[in-house]
Amino acid sequence: MRAGRQGAPGRPGFSLLELIVVLVALALVASLSAPMVARSVGVGAERRAAGALATALAVVRLGAIQGQGTITASIEASGGRAVVRWPVASAADTEARESVIEPFPLVFVGGERPDGGSSARVAFGPRGRADVERLVLRSGRGGGRLWRIEFDPVGGVPAARRHTEGSQP
Repeated sequence: MRAGRQGAPGRPGFSLLELIVVLVALALVASLSAPMVARSVGVGAERRAAGALATALAVVRLGAIQGQGTITASIEASGGRAVVRWPVASAADTEARESVIEPFPLVFVGGERPDGGSSARVAFGPRGRADVERLVLRSGRGGGRLWRIEFDPVGGVPAARRHTEGSQP
């Protein structure tokens, strides 16, 4: 704000140049912070999807422990959603249960299909142990982020973790 400004007496104000400088500074700050905000929103969606998958697999594991039999879950991921299916034995017949995870911005590493989707399979024994050590997923939106669903070697409890540099995928 200039002290000796021409204009209405007793009415201080800002010059057009000062307003333009402030607007340019705000635009610069916004342009620098927008990619970071967008990336954190993407990471949050991936974290929620990996956590939801671990929870669905924990339900399948619990069914294997309660039913005292091996249960195999198949996971199909495509079109921004994942479907976890597993058989449940009832008194009359065996029916299929499923859990839908949406949005699911991840794909399974090693399970990619030509249609852009991916799939995986996990079997839980009567004691709840998984037949795999981990499932590895990557960001379907690019960015190269890796996620793991790790199964506890003793009890088979699934847990979602983000892959960090230096650790095994």
